[in-house]
Amino acid sequence: MNRLVSLGGVLLAAAMLAGCSSPSAITSSSGRIIAVAPEPSDAAEDALAQGAVGWSEGGCLTLEGGSPNLIVFPHGTTLDGDTVVLPDGTEIQAGDDVSLGGGFHGAISAADQLPDVPRACITPEVFWASGEVQ
Repeated sequence: MNRLVSLGGVLLAAAMLAGCSSPSAITSSSGRIIAVAPEPSDAAEDALAQGAVGWSEGGCLTLEGGSPNLIVFPHGTTLDGDTVVLPDGTEIQAGDDVSLGGGFHGAISAADQLPDVPRACITPEVFWASGEVQ
């Protein structure tokens, strides 16, 4: 199923990269994994990421394209089987086309920034979703 999803809400991207609380990994009963911000924030970035999402070999949801990017979802996002449920109730599944506001950040020190996310899921650039896309 292809659809455009606008992601509302905000993430703590800038603060997390500065060393505050790290995102947590949520694992479903089917073994799928998403990275989620540990707390809400009013920090926002203005990059736009568009494309289909899919499950990586490591089991994490990524933004597909030239090279996949791990997505860090906003606080309050849940995982129901293979369906990501955003805080506003929007559902995302593998194969959906999405449009996300936020920012790309290198994962040079991903082990420090994303300690709960399996290393197999860490991509060279991680997309920290934030802000609303119109």
